[in-house]
Amino acid sequence: MKMIFNSLMFFGSFLIAKAQGSINTVNNEAIIKGDYAVFTDVGDVEMTNKSIQMNLYKTYTSDHLQFAISYANQSRRFKDIHESSVFNSLENSYSIGFKTAYTKTHKDNWSTSLSIEPQINSTFKTSLNSNDFMLGGSLTISKHWNTINLDRKAEMAFGLRYDTLFGKPILYPVLSYTHFINTDWNYTVGFPFSSVNYSINENQIISALIGPEGYYTNNSDVISINGADSFSNSKLEFRSLFMGMDYQLKFDGNWTTNFGISYVPNPELRVLDTNDNEIYSFGSEESFRINFGVKYKLN
Repeated sequence: MKMIFNSLMFFGSFLIAKAQGSINTVNNEAIIKGDYAVFTDVGDVEMTNKSIQMNLYKTYTSDHLQFAISYANQSRRFKDIHESSVFNSLENSYSIGFKTAYTKTHKDNWSTSLSIEPQINSTFKTSLNSNDFMLGGSLTISKHWNTINLDRKAEMAFGLRYDTLFGKPILYPVLSYTHFINTDWNYTVGFPFSSVNYSINENQIISALIGPEGYYTNNSDVISINGADSFSNSKLEFRSLFMGMDYQLKFDGNWTTNFGISYVPNPELRVLDTNDNEIYSFGSEESFRINFGVKYKLN
């Protein structure tokens, strides 16, 4: 199953890379990136996340269009023998996502952005069903200000978003204000993410980040808790807050890599029933997340 979806991922990426724009297009850009992250301990569970994503950006005179396809694999190793036996169907889960986003530019540096993001989140232990599908998306309004020299001065954005960033899917507000202190320093204050960024030079950036991270996966296989209660289409929910540092290095015009380490004070990994009621928790202990990523600009 994993080989099949890896093949679909790269086939979809190839189709997007071959897409052609209209005669009014002023810029096309295609990016592919991969990420690998390890959580040292979440209770008695060690977790790794592997993902790959392809983005195609098309910029017109006053509009911006984005298409994206993504694939992720979350792996878990249960150190407790009992948990390993009961939850072996949860050792691997997969996410396949598609995204279409449209941004319209208005006068006075205002813009409006709408995205539609269907996803498949499943362990793929049985055939797909409606519980494996989720429809996410966002609506955002933005404004930016420039200096008299047309350099970036500040940016503001607010709106609504629906996804699994906080674990089970919810609708939440998005708000951010970014101020460019000078060509080297800028900071973003907002919800759900905030950051401070410093450009060492044109090829190196170091950032301090804080924000949530989560996912929500359907498990169509039947699990039995304590040998008594059995559940099908249960959900595996992970949610956390991370505080960390990230270093980004641009090798040339195409290749960029990043490395980061974060402190995760209170991660939660839970199994829920079909009504999102908790049926098992793997405990909560502080953890560290180590992540590595590579990005390649195709054109």
